Amino acid sequence: MKKCNSGSTCPVSGENICCKSCDKLQTCPDACEDALDLTKTCPDEADEPEQTALQQFQTKEVNVIQAMTDLLNQKKALEEQEKTVRAKLVEAMDAYGVKSFENEFLKVTYVAATSKTTIDSKTLKKEMPDVYEKYSKTSPVAASVRISLK
Repeated sequence: MKKCNSGSTCPVSGENICCKSCDKLQTCPDACEDALDLTKTCPDEADEPEQTALQQFQTKEVNVIQAMTDLLNQKKALEEQEKTVRAKLVEAMDAYGVKSFENEFLKVTYVAATSKTTIDSKTLKKEMPDVYEKYSKTSPVAASVRISLK
């Protein structure tokens, strides 16, 4: 991609890009005269240093990245509130001996404390690899993104 040495930015994208290298050149009402004349070279056109895909992503998708950060912060705050309210609800239902209730907004069922048994697959694989292999199952997993707040 070519940048513009005149220091001006594209009124459409906000980027420092030479009109000649813009894919919207033919339909842009603000395109430079020199860019529209294919026989001329633009005096302000200059090579832009190559950006890595990561740099391009971070530059172009800054709004998406910020929106995701904002949503995750809101989600974290809501999950903390939910945890507090849920604990109070468990405590109240236990105190009154209520096992279940529902209203027009939600249905709540009290689940008493219990214990569960799981298999330590790491140890099983290490100590009995043949049994681990025999009972292991492989399933496809869809592509996704893992996001965490700092």
